[in-house]
Amino acid sequence: MSRFSDFLTGVSERYKAARYNEVLTRMSDRQLVDIGLSRTDIPRHARDMARGR
Repeated sequence: MSRFSDFLTGVSERYKAARYNEVLTRMSDRQLVDIGLSRTDIPRHARDMARGR
């Protein structure tokens, strides 16, 4: 991959992570527990989801 392509991939992943973070943050504590997350897990999980993991 070129450096420009890597840059675009990084920008895209950060945008997706921010959106996932926003959605997860709006969920109630009960909803998060139902899917196996706590509030402290949200940033890491959002990044993983953005990377397709």
